[in-house]
Amino acid sequence: RILHCTGSSLHQSRMFEEIRAAVDDFSEIGCRLVGSQTVSGHTEYTIQCRRLSQSGLEDGWFNWQVQRRYSDFCSLQSSLQETGFDFILPKKKIVGNLDKEVIEERQRGLQDFLDAVLAKYSLTLNIHFRRFVDPVNYSVNFTEIHLQHVSMALRTNTRWTVTETLPYIGSRIRGYYAMVKDNQEPKVPKILHWVDRGPYTNLNTKTLWSLARSLTSMEHPFLQKIEDIQVFETGTFLVYRFHKEGSLKDILHKSKPKHNSVKKYMISGNHHSLPLNEVRTLGWKVLKLLQLLHLKGLPWGGLHTGNMYLGEVNSQTGLEATGLMNFVLGLPSRTRELALRNKAASSSVHSLDIYSFGHFLFEISTGSRLESSTLDQPLDTCPDLIKNVVLSILSPDASRGTLPTVNQLLETPLFSVSENLPYKPVLKLSTSCKEAVREAVEAGERRLRQDFLTLKADLKEKKLGEKVGVESVKRRKNARKRIQDDRTSQIIHDPDETALLTTAEDVTVCPPPPPYTASTTPASVHPAPPPPPPTPLSPAATAVSASLAPPPPPPAPLNPTSSTSVSVPPPETGGGSGKRGALLNSITGFNKSALKKTITTDKSKPRI
Repeated sequence: RILHCTGSSLHQSRMFEEIRAAVDDFSEIGCRLVGSQTVSGHTEYTIQCRRLSQSGLEDGWFNWQVQRRYSDFCSLQSSLQETGFDFILPKKKIVGNLDKEVIEERQRGLQDFLDAVLAKYSLTLNIHFRRFVDPVNYSVNFTEIHLQHVSMALRTNTRWTVTETLPYIGSRIRGYYAMVKDNQEPKVPKILHWVDRGPYTNLNTKTLWSLARSLTSMEHPFLQKIEDIQVFETGTFLVYRFHKEGSLKDILHKSKPKHNSVKKYMISGNHHSLPLNEVRTLGWKVLKLLQLLHLKGLPWGGLHTGNMYLGEVNSQTGLEATGLMNFVLGLPSRTRELALRNKAASSSVHSLDIYSFGHFLFEISTGSRLESSTLDQPLDTCPDLIKNVVLSILSPDASRGTLPTVNQLLETPLFSVSENLPYKPVLKLSTSCKEAVREAVEAGERRLRQDFLTLKADLKEKKLGEKVGVESVKRRKNARKRIQDDRTSQIIHDPDETALLTTAEDVTVCPPPPPYTASTTPASVHPAPPPPPPTPLSPAATAVSASLAPPPPPPAPLNPTSSTSVSVPPPETGGGSGKRGALLNSITGFNKSALKKTITTDKSKPRI
């Protein structure tokens, strides 16, 4: 479960092919620099990455490592500048770039760079970042591969002809868009959308074909008609009418529909919200379409502003929705990653649709997308009618309870409108399709619950680790303070230590002892090493010592005015403090000039 990859060599094994077919492109990736090594005169940094597994691993996480150089980080920074964000990298260093201190400092700076990018969830969905951290699954050219799939699919279908490719006009990496010409209606612009088989699909190709025919024949006033749909083992392509104004998301951001999604939604700051009446009308129409799908037991799976199209000026419906095949094809939703941090939203796939509707309502009411799982900021600019509905879905209190159903939302004052549907919607599913959808819903809910519990356990472990780390720091600080207090208390209350400090202070101010006088003869004192200080010898011992010792050198001239006695330490008064004080006085009062100079006779030479 730990893969080692480099940008230069990719292991295209069967295991990697299976993982590539089961990757959620909206799944959040965690990155951490764990080390570095010097290879061929340059430094490679090891990045430990992980994400939620789509392959049924035991612990729920898929881990791998990737080696990157400093130049790779510079290339990523240059690629991300097109999003409008400018991240700071450590400065380049030509001399000494292989020093240990320089590498450690650069590694900390590169980790800060990765943390800044990971803080922007929208940037982690960028193809350049995905290729940087996961070259195994994103190193291929998806545009060329999808074009090959479309060419093979249209080889036997002469109705459509590709006229223009539109790479990455949507946020889905594994999605391909192209303008096509309809030979039956050559003057009506049509758009082709190819998507790979999703990681959460649980249906075989035969069942997908049956569901595709049923959804194509579905009749609803707020549903965009699918012109053509083809299901293959590798993916599915759909053809529907092209809107010159673009999707509702393009209208909110005032962008051109054929531009790249990064340029449309990240760089452009021209976004606005809709007035109350339009929010009410669009929200009611979306809920009526969602009501029919949930009545048939079919989740939407693609409820967001990018799949909503406003009708023409003379249109009576005003809304044409797409993306109803997302759940059937097992395609991941962007709000699914946020719903995994929300207990109520991850309880069922139908609750996930309600949660997506809350994000949809927030975006059209404020003009910006909610990047967090719950709404913690106040909605001061929104009317109370909108605010109450949004908080009932996205508030922290709602995340711990149960989300409202579609019928309950339709009964709120915001969506209590007197408008009726132009005609009765029709959606017919065969018995086999209903059973297949029921099994797919059960499998999807089990997977959703499993991922929620995995992420919850991981967040709990992180909080516990942070708490233990804080407690360890506090415990070490308290231990240091306790040791320091014990030492101070011991010095204050220990009599020996107090006497030692007091004696030392007294000794520093004592005058030096007087030197020997002229009447003092050298033979009268026998030299002895300190401590203890020398003691007077008896006359007999002095005579014997004088007879055995070599003849002394002539004495140095002494001061005749000095004292006639040798300084002797004061007598011991008993007790530990008295002994220590006497010892200090004897050491500090010792005079080296009183020592007798000795002459060494070397007898180490051999005698012949």
